[in-house]
Amino acid sequence: MNHQEFAKLWVDAWNSHDLEDILSHYSEDIEITTPMIVLATGGKESSLKGKKAVREYWRTALEKFPDLHFDLIRSTAGVDSVALFYK
Repeated sequence: MNHQEFAKLWVDAWNSHDLEDILSHYSEDIEITTPMIVLATGGKESSLKGKKAVREYWRTALEKFPDLHFDLIRSTAGVDSVALFYK
């Protein structure tokens, strides 16, 4: 699969709001860091590690923002990586 195909599948998964489809794009040891986690946890933490923690965070976010929608601008391939630019 090339990076454009992956990018389309990733955006489609997020736009479907199917949490398990979204998580299928990530490894079990996923780690995310974002200022939004600080807001969601009341300032307790800024990073989440592992699919279990990320699943709960994203489940809450998807419920809170039912109109969440991403538009893919472009994707690029790197060495063992893909970068997606979206709004």
